[in-house]
Amino acid sequence: MCEAFPHSENAGYYEEMPENLLDNLDVFYGELTPTRATVYARLEGLENAWEYSLAGNVRGPRCVYSATLPSIYRLTRAGPSIAVTSNCVVTDPCYWSPETPNIYDVIVELRRGMDLVASEVRQIGFRPVGISGRFLTWEGKPWVLRAISRTSSTEQSISAWREQAAVFRCCDAMLDKELQEASERGIMVYVSLNESDNQTADEVVESLKYLSRFPAVTFFNSPWNIGESLQKAAPNVLMVRGDHSSRVVCAEATQANRLKEWQMPALMHRLLSQPTALSEARAACDKLQADLAPIGQFAGYIV
Repeated sequence: MCEAFPHSENAGYYEEMPENLLDNLDVFYGELTPTRATVYARLEGLENAWEYSLAGNVRGPRCVYSATLPSIYRLTRAGPSIAVTSNCVVTDPCYWSPETPNIYDVIVELRRGMDLVASEVRQIGFRPVGISGRFLTWEGKPWVLRAISRTSSTEQSISAWREQAAVFRCCDAMLDKELQEASERGIMVYVSLNESDNQTADEVVESLKYLSRFPAVTFFNSPWNIGESLQKAAPNVLMVRGDHSSRVVCAEATQANRLKEWQMPALMHRLLSQPTALSEARAACDKLQADLAPIGQFAGYIV
């Protein structure tokens, strides 16, 4: 099974459980308000699914920057379905944000009758990012994305992105330890795939399912239009493309005139001529915004 994450008190208990039965496990949240968050565990494709149930608990929050007394919420069966599903309501959820990256550990147990047959520990972070018309919001208030690509900076330690209050944009594979660091340290991640990656639709979906296990991963840009399967694979990640087929569009800054009337959030992207210091790259985001101001205001700026 997946290795239990740090701070999980259940790590030793779950080390020996088999993993293949939980290959299709999805853990995500639905309703999210300041007073409650509904967490779901869903397992599809299990033969004789009616014989199984998902149990376990959600424990948290934990945060490297603050100390909060954790609470435990029990997962219970959500009712008859073609998938094995359970859920719970987390009251007064602590949001995951760059300032306070609160993480909840979700311990999922697959049971057949009374027997425990598989288990896994996942992480979840409640990110209050949303969409309002042409703009992004954070906790219901207007929020402008400013992202810096790893290739635009001479700085390679992702922890530096937090100091610049910038989103980390990656176009290549990130190590698990980097994604874990980003999740625990409060660095939002924007994953952008390239057409040259030559991935099949199934491979893209599986990549997204895995990436969505890390609370830091907030945006996912795929050059392929795979349809609803992408959003279903990661309900809490915002999908980005270069056309109307997703909830957020991303395009080169030279296309700003074409996008200024689109009634959806548009992220403007301009490549830097060469890698530069991270502080200079952050300033380039602001310059891009200033350069496009005569055309209009956009949902985000990426360099």
